[in-house]
Amino acid sequence: MPIKNLNMKFRFWYFNQGDFIKMLSPTRPTTKWLLIVTPILILLLISACSHQLTVSSLKSDLIEAQKALIIANNAGDVSAVEYLTANEWTGIAASGVSRTKVQLRDDITKRGPAKIQATAEQLADRQKEWLVHVSKNVGVVTRLTAGDHGTPSWITTIWIYRERRWQRVISQDTKVQNP
Repeated sequence: MPIKNLNMKFRFWYFNQGDFIKMLSPTRPTTKWLLIVTPILILLLISACSHQLTVSSLKSDLIEAQKALIIANNAGDVSAVEYLTANEWTGIAASGVSRTKVQLRDDITKRGPAKIQATAEQLADRQKEWLVHVSKNVGVVTRLTAGDHGTPSWITTIWIYRERRWQRVISQDTKVQNP
């Protein structure tokens, strides 16, 4: 007897094949159809919007991390550069020479701050074009720099989001042939 009462209590949610076909019928939405399909559509919409917001948020965080790296490098701030650079980072110059995080730290320590200091806005303006892609915890930033050291360059950096921050793992410079 309790099973019958349980079935009767939830009988509204039980569909037989005829109910299912009627529910999908485009002629007129029934109350049953509205009560089932509307929440599903709302959940799908909320899910899609939250995913878009998450990707958008990660993308803007990644751009901010890249800008912070540019500013720290310009200022010769070794600790900030190290914070944004993974231990396994490899940088490859346009000449094909690679360097590790330890070598980068040594280079920045020897060099110190850039000879010509720029504000954050000036540094951002020198980045002529940004191509940013994010998928889950991996981001790729490709940017065209103004060529402060001669020729304009495309710099591509692969970032990983871990330990609640973006860290670059690979960077590569490519000189623009005909600026």
